[in-house]
Amino acid sequence: MDRSCWIFRLKAKRKNVAYPSRKLLVDQECFLPLKEELYAKSGKLLKIVEIREVFHSQVRWYPRIIWFKDVLKKEKAQKSTSMILNLTH
Repeated sequence: MDRSCWIFRLKAKRKNVAYPSRKLLVDQECFLPLKEELYAKSGKLLKIVEIREVFHSQVRWYPRIIWFKDVLKKEKAQKSTSMILNLTH
């Protein structure tokens, strides 16, 4: 990423959670988590979530394009999911 980000490494306090550890890259200007990596208890990367485009409206920033990737899927097409948000007033 070419933006200044804070990096947070989070560990769950409880044992029975889907993702015991996470790595977040939070944009220092818009305060949105531009990238999140979700890890298994073993430390293996399971999923990636990225905010690929943001926009500013009134007094705050919003995600426009959010991309989701299940890293465990080893299909030829390397499928992922994108969500596009269009806010209207």
